[in-house]
Amino acid sequence: VIVCLDNSTTQVDLDSLRSTGVEVHQDIKEFFDSLFLRRERARAIWTIRQEVYDFFAERLRNISPSATFIADLMDIKYRQDYEANSGISRNQLKIADEVERVILVSENEAREFNEMLKTNKVSVLWAEYEPQKTEIDWQHSKGLIFVGGFRHAPNLEGIEWFADKVVPILNELGFGAPIRIIGTGLNPQKIAELEAKGLQMHGYRDWE
Repeated sequence: VIVCLDNSTTQVDLDSLRSTGVEVHQDIKEFFDSLFLRRERARAIWTIRQEVYDFFAERLRNISPSATFIADLMDIKYRQDYEANSGISRNQLKIADEVERVILVSENEAREFNEMLKTNKVSVLWAEYEPQKTEIDWQHSKGLIFVGGFRHAPNLEGIEWFADKVVPILNELGFGAPIRIIGTGLNPQKIAELEAKGLQMHGYRDWE
C-alpha cells in the first residue's frame, strides 16, 4: 500500500503501480480508512524523509501501534535545529529514537548516526561508487546533465552553487557543451536566473 499525496505524481505512474498489484491512495482520509480496516495486518510502515514522518507518524502509530516503523531519512540534516554535540538535526535524532530502523544513503553518515545514538539501528540502502576516470575528450562531449527534483532544497542549493562557482571555471576552460538541468519544482523567476548563468532548464521529462 502506498500513499501519494504529492500531485506531481502522474496518472501514468499511478496506473503503472496499480498494474503491479500496489494499492495506491491519493486521498489521505481514504488511505487512513483503508489502513484502519486491516490495522492488525500492517507489518511495516516506511516513511521517506523526515517531514513525511512528522506528518504521518502520530496518526499511523495510533492506527497500527504494532507495526515496525522505518524512517528513511535519506541524509543527515546539519543546518537547522541541530544538536550542538554532533551537528545532527535534533528532529532527526528524535525520529531515530522513536523508530525501529533508520535508513540513510551514505555509509559515513550511517556510521556517524550510529555512534551518536550508540546503536546499530541505522542502515544504508544504496551503494556508493568511487568516481571513475574517463578518457573522454570534452571538446567532443554532448554536454552535462543533472536530474533531480527541486522541491528538495539541497538540489536547488547544489545547482545554484554549481552555476555560481563551477560554470565560470568551465567557461574559462573553453567548455562550450550544453549543461542541461532536468527536474520539476522551480518557479519561472528561478528558471530565468539559472538560464542567465548558462544552464539549460528543461523541467520535467518523461522518457517513456
